[in-house]
Amino acid sequence: MRSLLALPLFLLVSCTPRDPATRAAVRDTSTASITPPLQPITGSALAGVHLCDALAQIVSLFPSARDTIVRGEGDSEWPSKVVQVGADGSILFESSWVDTSHVWRISTTSPSFESRSGLRVGSRVDKLLARGDSLEAEYAEGRLALYLPRDTVGFLIDDSSEAVFSRRFNEHDDPRRVLSPNAQIKYLVIVADCRPSKSAA
Repeated sequence: MRSLLALPLFLLVSCTPRDPATRAAVRDTSTASITPPLQPITGSALAGVHLCDALAQIVSLFPSARDTIVRGEGDSEWPSKVVQVGADGSILFESSWVDTSHVWRISTTSPSFESRSGLRVGSRVDKLLARGDSLEAEYAEGRLALYLPRDTVGFLIDDSSEAVFSRRFNEHDDPRRVLSPNAQIKYLVIVADCRPSKSAA
């Protein structure tokens, strides 16, 4: 399982073709009078931004993006960009303490994005559990992250469901047997290690 919480929690995203229509749909949700169509999140991209893209390009794609700093353990911190998605959510594009120039993680609190299998902020996990898809669980910095290998997308659940899960779960359990079908998704997350591979060196 790729580590979803190696970087502290804040928000999520991945990499897809730079589709102007997708980017426009994200920008326009703040003024649209009707619900926009759901946009895809994959294991590598969201809203036209790919993991490992240059962080500096976010402003050219989303002029309203705001600078922020994400802080980790100890004194570690790294620059990030936040994009508002309508009135109901946002997207956080994070770099890393080891590389402040590229997007290492994308997270979102917006229900405007959906994975191939139907993961979406605000939805319950009952359908996921009913399908029997493989599910992985990870703890870091005291928080639970769940990962769906089928979509290569991670997600966080509501606090009360996380508390119940944490009381029941141990590392030998199958997360699917412990997770409540009524658990609600709070964040979607995608991550990548953007360091050059040794074979490319």
